[in-house]
Amino acid sequence: MNTPYDPYKKTELWNVISEAIDELVENDDLEERTTHDHIVGYLCQKVSSSLMEKGELSSGNRTGRKSKDDDSSD
Repeated sequence: MNTPYDPYKKTELWNVISEAIDELVENDDLEERTTHDHIVGYLCQKVSSSLMEKGELSSGNRTGRKSKDDDSSD
C-alpha cells in the first residue's frame, strides 16, 4: 500500500529519525501508539516541509543534506 511518506523511505532523514525513535522506545521514553512508519514518515514530512519553507532544502533533496550541486562556493 502506498503512503504519502514513501518518498522519504530510504533517505538519510528517514534513517536518523527512525533510529532516534527506536532509541526513545528502547529507553521507555516513548510509547508508539501507531505504526513506526507512520510516525517516522510524519516527522520526515514536517521537517522536510519546514526546511523547504526556509529555503534550506531543495525539492529534489529530501535528506536534509546539500548536494554538491547546491554548493555555491565554486
